[in-house]
Amino acid sequence: MALTEEERIDAQTRFLREFEEEHERRSEALEHKRDRIRSKRDREIQREKDIELAEMREEMRARYHIERGYKQYIDSRGREHWLTPEEHEWRSKYRRRRRGRRRLVPKMKGYRIQTILLYAGTLVLAVILGMLLSR
Repeated sequence: MALTEEERIDAQTRFLREFEEEHERRSEALEHKRDRIRSKRDREIQREKDIELAEMREEMRARYHIERGYKQYIDSRGREHWLTPEEHEWRSKYRRRRRGRRRLVPKMKGYRIQTILLYAGTLVLAVILGMLLSR
């Protein structure tokens, strides 16, 4: 059965509306992609600027401290600090003193006294436990 003229016109207007909606969706999707790409590019540019500023700041900090006689000090966790000569000397002395105190524990034939006492205590405990279990 053939379409009437009115059905044909209704179908054509409906199809045109669908085509227009599809065109708008595609246009919006394209604009959204362009916005994402622009914002990603802007973020990358900003990140590069931030990195450059951080590097410049560290260079200026190092130059500033060197000009004023500061010395670089690396602490026990590997962090770098700029210290005045007096602070650097004090920390260096403190570090040397602290290293010397570690060797105060006497050694006996390669074993520390604490290790020998631990083994002796474990042996005594094992003997007592064995006696209690044998009864």
